[in-house]
Amino acid sequence: MILADEPTGNLDSRSGTEVMQIFQSLNRDKGITIVFVTHDSWIARHTQRVVILRDGKVIADRHVPQPLVAGADERPSEEDEMEAVLRDVYYGGRKDEYN
Repeated sequence: MILADEPTGNLDSRSGTEVMQIFQSLNRDKGITIVFVTHDSWIARHTQRVVILRDGKVIADRHVPQPLVAGADERPSEEDEMEAVLRDVYYGGRKDEYN
């Protein structure tokens, strides 16, 4: 298991993509679990599962049906990205989740 705190946070786009490619390869090819913290919703969409915390409590725990492949998809504008995340977190999910 790899634990990573903001592994792409201070990297340029190219280096961040390379890190995500390595993580995805380790998970896919070697079965290594990778747990990382990110505030970047675009990076989170490259995973198979997203857990969202607010004030120390889990408010959402979601399977990502079609994770993005690092380097294969173009990043959307920040406005479009934030709108999609907010729509999902606040208006989607299960009834037992706080939305």
